[in-house]
Amino acid sequence: TRYFHVLTEPYWKLHGYNGDLMDAGEIKKLLQITDSSVEVILTMNDPLNRTYAAEEVAKISTNSAVVLLSRGGHLGYANSLWTKTHLLSLFENR
Repeated sequence: TRYFHVLTEPYWKLHGYNGDLMDAGEIKKLLQITDSSVEVILTMNDPLNRTYAAEEVAKISTNSAVVLLSRGGHLGYANSLWTKTHLLSLFENR
């Protein structure tokens, strides 16, 4: 958290962001305002998420796509063929 409060927060405040930066990365809040161009992929056993975070996200009413993977941890599928293919497909027509 020191990095966040000493470097990240002052940088964004200097560049005009006046919101609560801790909320800026809160997926539950972001999904309430995103549209169908957003897709969130979470793993149920990501050690960086709070317990039951993925289940909470799945209950949110959103226009975005939410994909819950049963396992994979944090970045567990980042280098898999499925992830690479899926991510590239998101940008095919943009």
